[in-house]
Amino acid sequence: METYNNIVLERLPKHLKRYVVAQRYERYTALDQALWRYVMRQNYSFLKDVAYYPYIPGLK
Repeated sequence: METYNNIVLERLPKHLKRYVVAQRYERYTALDQALWRYVMRQNYSFLKDVAYYPYIPGLK
């Protein structure tokens, strides 16, 4: 897997690297982007009250 000099990817445990895929952001439509914003707002709405505290800032 190419890490593209990304420190986060370089530090990722080997067993998790198989789940990393290249993203082609130019292929995402405005609707795709809006859908993900909605999904993440829903995630935040739920997780802000139940997730481990250090995880929360990453959702914002």
